[in-house]
Amino acid sequence: MKFFRLSVVVLSIIGLVSLSPVFSIAQDKRPAKPPQQPQGKTKKPAQPDQEPDQDDGVIKLNTELVDVVFTVLDERSRLAGDIKQDQIDILEDGVPQQVKFFDKNSNVPIMAALLIDLSGSQEFILPQEKDAAETFFQSAFRPGKDYGSLVTFRGETELVQGLTSNIDRLTKSLRRLKRDLVFRADEGPESQGTSLYEAIRITTDEILQDKTAKRITEGDDQYRYVIRRAMVILTDGKDTTSQWTMKQALEQANRAGILIYPIGIGDNFRFGDVDSKILNDMASATGGHAYFPKNEEDLRAAFKEIQQELSSQYVIGYEPKNNRKDGTFRKVEIRLKDRPGWQVVHRSGYFATGNN
Repeated sequence: MKFFRLSVVVLSIIGLVSLSPVFSIAQDKRPAKPPQQPQGKTKKPAQPDQEPDQDDGVIKLNTELVDVVFTVLDERSRLAGDIKQDQIDILEDGVPQQVKFFDKNSNVPIMAALLIDLSGSQEFILPQEKDAAETFFQSAFRPGKDYGSLVTFRGETELVQGLTSNIDRLTKSLRRLKRDLVFRADEGPESQGTSLYEAIRITTDEILQDKTAKRITEGDDQYRYVIRRAMVILTDGKDTTSQWTMKQALEQANRAGILIYPIGIGDNFRFGDVDSKILNDMASATGGHAYFPKNEEDLRAAFKEIQQELSSQYVIGYEPKNNRKDGTFRKVEIRLKDRPGWQVVHRSGYFATGNN
C-alpha cells in the first residue's frame, strides 16, 4: 500500500453520509475484495489545524438512520432549491420508507478534499488551477464549520495540507505549489507516471476516513455528525501506474459516502488530452458531476457550479424497514412527486453492514 509522503511542501469535496453507507459501482451485491496491498513505508497524515467545533447547530442523527444526499434538476437541468419533504418518496429495494429527517443540505458541514494532478501533462495549467481553487475555498467554505484538505499526485500521492477549517492555511498551501514540483530530478522512478485511482483510494482512507475525520464526524454512542464528504479532482483522467482499478477505488469512496467532482483538464486546456469517459463514469458512479473547461473562465465557472450544487442539495434520512445487518446491497430510489421531466440525482444504495 502506498501512503502519503509528508514534506515541507506539504485536497477530495460532498458526500452521502449514513451509518457507514456503501454503494456498489457494479450490479454485484457484495463489496469487491480489495487487491493485495503492496508493502511500503507508512507515514501518518498530518493532524487537523484545530479541533472540531462542538457546535449545537450541527445536525445529529440517530445511528440507526440511513441518510442520503441528493440534488434535484428541473426540466432545463437547473438546480432546484425549493423542494419540500412532502414532495419526496424514498424506497429501499422497492419498499417505501418513512422519512425521519429532511433538510436543505446547506445546513450540513462539508468535509472536502481537493486533488491536483501534477503529472507532466498538467505542468503549464497549474497556476490557473491554483487561482480557481483558492477562490473556491474562500467562497464555499465556512471557517470553523467546513473542513478541507489538499492532495497532489503523480506516481505517488502526497498530502500537502491535512483537514482544516482554517481557510488561510488552505490558500497558503495552494500558493506554495510551484511548477518545479512537476519535475523533480531527485525523485526515483516510483514518482513517475500517474496513479489517479490510488490517489482516490488513499485520500478516502487516510484523509476522509482516518481518525481525524472520525473525530470531526462522530458524536457519542447515540449520535454522530452528518457531514457532506466530497472530492474535487483536477486531472486529465489518465491513470498509468495504479495497482488499484477504478472500480475498486470508487467502491472505496462510495463506502465513505464521498461524491466525486472531476474537472478534466489537459495541457493548456486541450480537450483532446482528457479522458472524458473515465471522468464521466467516475462522477456518475459516485453521484457527482464532471466538468471539462476549455479555458480559465470555464475553470472558474466549474468551481462555481460545484459550490452552487453543494449549497442546493438536500439530505433525507430514514430508518430501514429491513433492519438486518447482513452485508447485502440495498438499492435506494428517491422519487419526486408532480414534477414531470425533473431529475433526482443521488447514489444508488448502500451495503447493510454491521458497522451501519
